Amino acid sequence: MKLKSFIVGVIVFLVSVCNPVARAGSLTTEAVSIFPANTTEFGFTDLQQARALSWFPALRSQVLPAQLWQFEQLLASPGMDPDSHVEGVAWGVVSSAAQQAPPSQGASAGGEMFVVALGQFSPESTDAYFRSKKLTVVKVRDYPLYPVSGSGSGDLFFSFMNSTVAVLGGRKELERVIGIRYGEEQSLLSNAELAPLIAEANGRSIVWGVLNASSAQAEMEKIAPVVNAFPQSQALLSELRAFTLEIDADAAIRSRFEAVCASSGDADTFATLLRADQHYQRSAAGNTNQDMSGLLEQATVASSGDRLDVTLDLTDDQVAGLFQHNGFLTR
Repeated sequence: MKLKSFIVGVIVFLVSVCNPVARAGSLTTEAVSIFPANTTEFGFTDLQQARALSWFPALRSQVLPAQLWQFEQLLASPGMDPDSHVEGVAWGVVSSAAQQAPPSQGASAGGEMFVVALGQFSPESTDAYFRSKKLTVVKVRDYPLYPVSGSGSGDLFFSFMNSTVAVLGGRKELERVIGIRYGEEQSLLSNAELAPLIAEANGRSIVWGVLNASSAQAEMEKIAPVVNAFPQSQALLSELRAFTLEIDADAAIRSRFEAVCASSGDADTFATLLRADQHYQRSAAGNTNQDMSGLLEQATVASSGDRLDVTLDLTDDQVAGLFQHNGFLTR
């Protein structure tokens, strides 16, 4: 699953919290430091809260990494520790171009996928389970890599960083994670572009995501095709620096994304173009509001400093209809 695909779908899922006391789970610095510095797309979901929401099945099937569900199925196997469970999941993509290496199994088509499951685990019970089943365990330095299913270098593995953090991915991805822990390359905490935005979003929402400049530019073209009609569209798109997204839950559904631009003037230009598109959509006959252009017709568009903010209210039926009839999300 590409997080770039996630951004479009997340727009229809972003939910505003009316209760200021409610607070989502957050990532620790250790969890963020597991990811490589050249991560281009990053997301997080607080599963403890998300599982109770009516739209969680769609979020699970369309957005969250498939590796997570394979891991949860393994945790539920007879003989595994029954108290083990996943409370949250973080995932990131490192593009193949950035890494100069072919993606392994479990990676998105655009790069390598890194998945971190957060929860309550028993590394000792897991090790005993694999020994009792005589399943192959690969040792990389001090970290055992357990195959989620089957065996061999192309399979999905997991390894525990400690009793609350498990890393999922292909063997190459996990070996790279271990290398980061041994100081052989820098972690995402050193990424001057994404790290501050991750810190800004962390802990505020049930689901949130951050995209780097190249991913943000591609998604703006999908979200607001009106931008492509602008004579200087490519020059304008090149001024996008990142996207940040947040999802929370309450009775009302409010969708929001934020584009980080190079300047306040660029943010104002994007806002003007989106408002013009809204005017066109409102005057178009037969608009069913079931595609992204129709949904943006209802949005509140504002610019503040170097940020472009887009928010819109949705019903549960609109959310369900989008995922049933439109292919906004792919994995």
